[in-house]
Amino acid sequence: MKKNYNDFGTFKKMREAFPGYFTSFDLKEREVNRFFENYIVKLGFLLKLAMKTKKVELLMKTWESKVFDNVVYSQFDLDPGTQYYMDFTFMIKPAPSYDAPFIHGDILMPMTGVKGLFHMDFYCFNPREYDIEQFFGQDMDKITKALQIVQKYQKIDDRGKLTKHLDQYKSRFRIELKEPQKATEAERKAYFDASYECFDLTLRAYCSAMSRRTPVQSTEVMDRNVRAMQDFVSILFKKDIAIRLGKMMFNNKEVFNRYFLNAFWRTELPPQK
Repeated sequence: MKKNYNDFGTFKKMREAFPGYFTSFDLKEREVNRFFENYIVKLGFLLKLAMKTKKVELLMKTWESKVFDNVVYSQFDLDPGTQYYMDFTFMIKPAPSYDAPFIHGDILMPMTGVKGLFHMDFYCFNPREYDIEQFFGQDMDKITKALQIVQKYQKIDDRGKLTKHLDQYKSRFRIELKEPQKATEAERKAYFDASYECFDLTLRAYCSAMSRRTPVQSTEVMDRNVRAMQDFVSILFKKDIAIRLGKMMFNNKEVFNRYFLNAFWRTELPPQK
């Protein structure tokens, strides 16, 4: 992992801006924040070699409201206190009474076997009952602009390679960017500026659309949405490369499950059949 990596302050800027998109939703901090406050992760031998550090600090905050079941970000500071961030990851999940897509996104510095990337998408459980354009309505122009801004960085040849297990949930507006290779600093800065603008437009459009959304008065729909999220996370748990890395980093099953299932996704794995 590079020790002189320059993201031009983008990872930090995303984290600091994130809560501001939800000022009209009366968010409340969740209790699990206390557990992960000032949380230091001590790395095992192999990760010490790969990441060139002995420990990392987890910066995580999670909130809830009547509209959102979970609004969360997660970020790791290599060498605690240095503000040398390896990533920024977030997830916005509507309450089960809202039939609407949820957003997950992450931007990551290059790591062993993985190039610098930015993935973001609107995941749908019930695509036959609504589509993304219908959901965004008057804010669809922001999504169109966001896609145009990052079009030159979208993956082509290896698009979806790391996330084939999620194909059934992906939208046609998926952001899957690859950081420019062998680029000048000006070219790299342009990539990060475009990524941030895409992130900003997308979150503004999403929160605006959710402010117009009305809950569904149906226990059947709510139960279905809860089960669908459990199934989605179960697929991640079994097949996602980030899960394998996370388990290695925390090196503690109970703590990792509290981070991944409780704090980040706020769900449970479905009962074993």
